Amino acid sequence: MTADEWLAAEFSRCWPWLDDALNASPMRTHDKEHIWAGIQSGELELWPTPNSACVIQITTYPTGLKVLHGLLAGGRLSEIKTTVLALENRARELGCHYAAPQGRIGWLRALPGYRRAYTVMAKELT
Repeated sequence: MTADEWLAAEFSRCWPWLDDALNASPMRTHDKEHIWAGIQSGELELWPTPNSACVIQITTYPTGLKVLHGLLAGGRLSEIKTTVLALENRARELGCHYAAPQGRIGWLRALPGYRRAYTVMAKELT
């Protein structure tokens, strides 16, 4: 199996957890093909574990601030917590100044050391 085949198989296996995370949001920002295209292009990275998965994106802002954004996480919470520690190490290796996962407020209780950075409000207009 090639690396590309492995990645496609892992994405398919993990998609239900990621889809659940997207469905839990009041605003569905991505569909399966968007996430897969981002992973294929290298804009996004998939971090699979046996019973969970995370999708990240590294952003460098005009000020030079470099942030590892956690876009999606789904599956078994204990595995996600371990993956977050690995992602923090990856962020340091890449010269990131911050790790910034996004998600429901309950994630603050699940991830020690993280603090609320922003409040996002949403109003459906249609």
